Amino acid sequence: MLQLSNAIEQENETSLVGLVREESTGKNQTDTATQYAGVKVNAKGDLDSFISGTLTNIVLVFILVVIFRQGMQRYPMMYLHGFRSGRVTAAVEDTFLGWARASAKMGFEEHVKYCGLDQAMLLQYAVMATKIALYVGLPLFCIMSPVYLIYGDGEAKERGDRLSYISMGNIKEGSTILYPINGLITLYVTWTVRREVFNAMEFFCRARIKWLRNIPSPQSTTVMVEGIPGQYQSKETLERYFAKFFNDIQDVRIVKIIPGLEDAVGTLEDAEKNLAKAEAEWAQEGNDPKKRPVTRLYRKDAIEYYTGVIQEYTDTANKLRAEAQSASSKVGGVNGTVGFVTFQNLFDANTAISQTYSANKNYWIMSQAPAPADLVWADLKVGEERATIKSFVGYSLATSLYMCFTPVCIGITNLASSVPMGPLQASWDAYAPTFGLLIFLNFTPTVLVLIFNYMFHFKSKLVAQAEVQHWYFWFLFFFVIMVTAIGQGFKDFASAVSEHPLDLPLILADKMPVATHYYLHYIAVQWMSHGMELTRYIYVFKYWTFSKLYEEETARSMSEPEDQDYYGIGSRSARFSAVFSICVIFGTLSPLLNILTAANFAMCRIMFGYLLVWAEGKKGDSGGVFFVNQLKHTLFGLVAYNLLMVGVFLRREAADNKFAAVCGVLALIYTCRSIRQLMNDFQWKTLPAEEAIDQEHHSQSTEKYIQPELVANTTSMESEKVAK
Repeated sequence: MLQLSNAIEQENETSLVGLVREESTGKNQTDTATQYAGVKVNAKGDLDSFISGTLTNIVLVFILVVIFRQGMQRYPMMYLHGFRSGRVTAAVEDTFLGWARASAKMGFEEHVKYCGLDQAMLLQYAVMATKIALYVGLPLFCIMSPVYLIYGDGEAKERGDRLSYISMGNIKEGSTILYPINGLITLYVTWTVRREVFNAMEFFCRARIKWLRNIPSPQSTTVMVEGIPGQYQSKETLERYFAKFFNDIQDVRIVKIIPGLEDAVGTLEDAEKNLAKAEAEWAQEGNDPKKRPVTRLYRKDAIEYYTGVIQEYTDTANKLRAEAQSASSKVGGVNGTVGFVTFQNLFDANTAISQTYSANKNYWIMSQAPAPADLVWADLKVGEERATIKSFVGYSLATSLYMCFTPVCIGITNLASSVPMGPLQASWDAYAPTFGLLIFLNFTPTVLVLIFNYMFHFKSKLVAQAEVQHWYFWFLFFFVIMVTAIGQGFKDFASAVSEHPLDLPLILADKMPVATHYYLHYIAVQWMSHGMELTRYIYVFKYWTFSKLYEEETARSMSEPEDQDYYGIGSRSARFSAVFSICVIFGTLSPLLNILTAANFAMCRIMFGYLLVWAEGKKGDSGGVFFVNQLKHTLFGLVAYNLLMVGVFLRREAADNKFAAVCGVLALIYTCRSIRQLMNDFQWKTLPAEEAIDQEHHSQSTEKYIQPELVANTTSMESEKVAK
């Protein structure tokens, strides 16, 4: 249901049916991938379509804001929980735009305080994208667009393409003035993006240091140790090993592998949830003895049955815990290869991470411990050999998504097209050709999460989200941004580029500039998508359903958190950087795109600034890992922009004057050097030594690095509190 809801959200994003035209021949060419991606080339009549589509999206955003305001008044638990719970102290005015003013007024430090550094930097990325789009877009739109309109020699006018009058599509091939000017513009765009990215990285590094300082202990002083050699696989031997290097060891824990206990605790937790549900249903019946709920399978009294299961498995779990406690003193056995060492101070913890303990890199892998609540304990118990085999299968499955794009889209689309719709057939015929892409794109994050959950063993949920971010960004990059260049399919495109890599700029120049109007529509549709997220319609419906059985707070907690496949920090970060990459890549060809993108990210800053603080619950925090990935993705998008502009200049600039192409090559070299600098010149993962040695901790957390199933006599909710 959730994926179908996402599909409805993004219907307009992917519903652009058509063909790709080779301008050099003036003929239409059907490319399989572009046809089923729904990309339409720039053509006569696009201006009217763009105006009506943009106005429609503006109206829809207004309607969604009205719905959101009604939801705030009727279900404040779902829209103002941060304030009502006391987590957020900033109040929201009860006016139509009071929420927007509250969001706009809140600063970066407050964002970090209320929703964590990851979410704060997501908002900061929106600010950065808005600034770059305006820095680039205002000069281009205010100066170059009139120049294209007046002095562009009317190539777009010959085609009747009025929307291209104010873009590079109106420049006549071989222009000796406008193409050199655009060569200089390419250098300006590259310098501007690079400058703002590095300014943002420096800002982040300062924020990261402050964040590292404020991590409460024991997380701040705890090191996660992976690959513990067999002779050190017990608490006592591991502690003695580190005592050789460090004087003050506060605590040592080793992950224990007890399958029987895990199964017993899992059954116990299921029984507790079912008992709570049965008691709530009976309460709805007024606790009438004649209407006690029964189990579906055995038709027994549900309350008595689940109470008995809880008692039975509580005894079993306690017995297994006692046996594990007795066996844990022995080296190996129930003790795994992963442990946690907590030091007395930050300096020792940082020093421990920076040291080399073995010539074999598979042993003594040291890293900053994630927060206990974010750990995926089950993944820490998997053996290295099994994890390697499953990882290989997982990468193969993830890669197959790229190869399956065209055949899957064709299959789904053909199936959809064959469905008889009666009186609605005409409307369905317009929608069906893009149905394959619509389904494929919206299920991609879920498929990736399933692959990562079953085939990979990440130490924390946030590491899994970071993987989703990488794979999903590149999927969007290839099948939304570069879909026209891919043509017949990703495999054929990759093969052609590998055989003739120097032809890549020309391939991009032949295919991509003729589809800039598609991306104008795409950016405008994002506004409606953000409005849909603002309404929280999925979670409000879940809350409304659960509130029929449970108390208000219980119903809210059962409705949260958001679907982490599509709305998690990984997917959101990937979509933000993919949308901004569209602006970077096509913004010079179509200056209007910069203005639309600036409006898009200004909207993101306001809407997500509200959602993340007041509506959604606080999530786990990696301390900005996703933001660093976004900056890398932005620079990779800048590489694509440089390659595209080099190809455009080589194809269309006068044969005896390649000044613009030289500018494009220089910009490409500058970008590649910048990527290397971004990756190597910033030290942000750990505190500098002088910060660590001077740091005194005043913040103490109740979190402990104890496996929840090892805590005796707790319900599943109480075990969660131990993890937290």
